[in-house]
Amino acid sequence: MTNIEIHVDAVEPFAEGRAIGDAGRYLRIRGTAKGELDPNASENRVVADLDKAARNARGLMMDHETDFFILRVPIRTGRGACSSTTSPTAAEK
Repeated sequence: MTNIEIHVDAVEPFAEGRAIGDAGRYLRIRGTAKGELDPNASENRVVADLDKAARNARGLMMDHETDFFILRVPIRTGRGACSSTTSPTAAEK
């Protein structure tokens, strides 16, 4: 399986921004991932009727699209091993 495109639709507070236990407040990241599957690959045999699916413009693969939902703890400071030094993404600003 090859991912071709990932599109983030929203980055927003989860549970109305309330802290959840010691983990703190979570962010909800929602979006769409697009890719392609090889109908002849052994790992894709579990997909029902994949061999009957239309092939994409390249002729060998089947295009797919799926929604995703990720929960992420925002960047925290001053919490020892749990702290992060990465910068927020543009979507988080």
